[in-house]
Amino acid sequence: MNIDDLNPPERAVLQGALKKDEELLWVGQPKPRLWTVTSGLLFLCGMLSLLGGIGAVMYVQLNEGANPANKLLLALFCTGLPLVLPVAAAPWIGLRWQRRCVYAITSRRAIIIRYLMGKYHIRDFVDLERQPREHRGHVDGTVSLIMGTSNIFSTNGRPDPEGFLHLPPDAWQEPKQLLRRMEKAGEGYVTK
Repeated sequence: MNIDDLNPPERAVLQGALKKDEELLWVGQPKPRLWTVTSGLLFLCGMLSLLGGIGAVMYVQLNEGANPANKLLLALFCTGLPLVLPVAAAPWIGLRWQRRCVYAITSRRAIIIRYLMGKYHIRDFVDLERQPREHRGHVDGTVSLIMGTSNIFSTNGRPDPEGFLHLPPDAWQEPKQLLRRMEKAGEGYVTK
C-alpha cells in the first residue's frame, strides 16, 4: 500500500503529519473487524434494551395503558429509544472508524493515526530501539506489532496496547523488517 491508496481525508492527515525532511517508507491500515469485544458488548446492551422496551410497550398495550405506572414505563422507553439505536449500531460505527486508521513508517519515526469520536489522534514513536516490543497473532489471522501503550484510553484500568494493530496476514512482515533495520541503524525508543 502507498499513500495514494488512502482515502483523501486520511491522506491529508498523514501528509500534514509528515515533516519536511522525512521520507515515507511504508503505509498500512488495519484489517477492519466488524465484531470486536467492545462493539459486541455495546451491541448486546443495545439489543437487550430494545427487547426490554418492546416488552414494556407490549405490556402497556395489553394492559390498556390506563395505569400511570404503565404510562411512565412507556415514556421511559420512548425517551431512551434514540440512545438504543447508536448502541446497537456500534459494530458498524467501529468498522467505519477502523477504516480511517493509518499506520506509517518514515525515515525517522513510526506514525499511528487513529480516528475516534470524530477526530484524528496522532501518536508517533520517534526512536525505535527494540521495536516492535511484541508480535501478537490473532484468531482472525491478523497480526499486531505492539510498540507501547495507548495514550487515548484504557480498559479495566490497564493501558491498551499501541502500535500497528490488526494488520492483514500478508502485510505485517514489511513494517517489522523496516523497524528492525531502523533499530540496527542506532535508533532508540521515545514516545511523543
